[in-house]
Amino acid sequence: AHGVLSLKVDRKENVLPIKIEAIKPEVTVFGEVLSGRTLELRTSAGGKLVQMSENFRKGGAVTKGELLFTTDPSSANANVQLAETTLMEAKAELSEAQDALILSNDELRAAKHQYELRIQAAKRQKSLLKRGVGTEAAVETAELSASSAETQALSKRQAVANAKARINRAKTSLKRSTINLNETKRKLKDLAVKAGFDGILANVAGVLGGLVNPNERLGELIDPNSLEVSFRISSEQFVNLESAQGGIKAASVNIYFTGLDTVIPAVIERSSAAVGEGMTGREIFARLVGKNAAAVRVGDFVTVKLKEPELQNVSLIPATASTS
Repeated sequence: AHGVLSLKVDRKENVLPIKIEAIKPEVTVFGEVLSGRTLELRTSAGGKLVQMSENFRKGGAVTKGELLFTTDPSSANANVQLAETTLMEAKAELSEAQDALILSNDELRAAKHQYELRIQAAKRQKSLLKRGVGTEAAVETAELSASSAETQALSKRQAVANAKARINRAKTSLKRSTINLNETKRKLKDLAVKAGFDGILANVAGVLGGLVNPNERLGELIDPNSLEVSFRISSEQFVNLESAQGGIKAASVNIYFTGLDTVIPAVIERSSAAVGEGMTGREIFARLVGKNAAAVRVGDFVTVKLKEPELQNVSLIPATASTS
C-alpha cells in the first residue's frame, strides 16, 4: 500500500509518496588504518652500530633479506672462537676415551688369558699331588697365583667399565660444546638484522657509529600490502550482519579516503573477541584489497560503508519527517 507523507519546509508544503520496497541499509562509520603485518627491528646485543643500510630511514623501502644494520661483532666473534676451541678439546677427549677403551679391552683379554693359564697350572699341580709326585706347597702356590690372576682380571674389567663411562662423559661434553658453539654462532648471526619481508620502514632511530642497548628498538618494518581497517559498529548492526547468509565476513565493505576519488574495496576478516574497557559495540577488522590500498598509510582515518542484509516491506523517509 502507498501512503502520503506531508512535511512543511520554509512555508512551502512538500508531499512525498511512501514507497514500500526492499532496501539494504547502509552503515557508515569511521575507521583507522592499521598494519596487518609489522616487524619490530631490535638489537640482539648492545654495542656500536658498525654497518647500516642506505635505505634504513623513515619511509625507506627494503626488500626481503636486505641487511638493515649490524652491531659490533668483536665480542661475538671471540665467543665463537672460544666455543670452537672447547669443541675441539671435547672431540680430543672423546678420541682419547675411545682409545683408552680399546687398550682396556686388550688388557682385560690378556688378564683373562693369564687367569686361565694359572687355573690350568693349579689343576696340574693337583693332578701331580694325587699321583704322589707333587707337593702341597706347589699346589698352594699355584692356587695363590690363580687367585692373583683373577684379581687382576677383575681390576681390568673395572678399567673397561671406567673407560666406557669416560666415553659417555666425553660424548656429553661434546654435545654440550656443540650446542654452545651453535648458540654463539646464532648470536653472531643475529647481530646482523635483515628485513623479514618486502616493506617500508617507520619510526627509525639510531645512527651509524652510535651505541645501542640490548633489545633496543631501532625501527619498524611495515608491509604496505597487508593493511587493514579497524572500525566499530553497534551490537544490533553486528547481529544483523552476522545473521545474514555467509555471516559478517560476506558483507560488502567499501573504504573512502579523503582526496581519493575511487573506492578502496575491503574484505572483513575477523571481529574482536572482547568489547574492551569503556567501549561499546563490536570492533571489526577489514583487509584492504586492490591497487588503491597503496594510497593510504598506517594511522589514516577513513570512512567505512557496509551494507546490512536486505529488509523487506520498508520505506525510506527523511529523518526530519520521523516523529514520535
